[in-house]
Amino acid sequence: NMVLGYGCMSQHATSPADARRAVEQRLRHFLFVGDQGQWNMSLCLFNAIMTGRRFVLPRQLANSRPTSTKLLDPANPAGSAIATRDPIDGELWNYVQRRFRRDVRRHGVSPECCPVTSDP
Repeated sequence: NMVLGYGCMSQHATSPADARRAVEQRLRHFLFVGDQGQWNMSLCLFNAIMTGRRFVLPRQLANSRPTSTKLLDPANPAGSAIATRDPIDGELWNYVQRRFRRDVRRHGVSPECCPVTSDP
């Protein structure tokens, strides 16, 4: 709901048209989109966009909000497939994946060029 412009706990009935509108009108204006399943690459991409340099800081890799592993889907520990089960979330997920891959290419981000360093 929040990406669509509604309150987090609102009772708004979301439709596929709402999801497409969010993709077309809102997400394209985001400076950055990442993929939790590719955390290191997402951090490196964020740093590249914000600073023009490709790196990852050790503190960016720290899990500052650990959760119980009981909540994880054993078939998909990163949680990436969860959105594909919902047609609304699937619209957003597909856009974010395309955008993430495009931005990774545009900024030359790869595991080889994104060292974990304390000195960016």
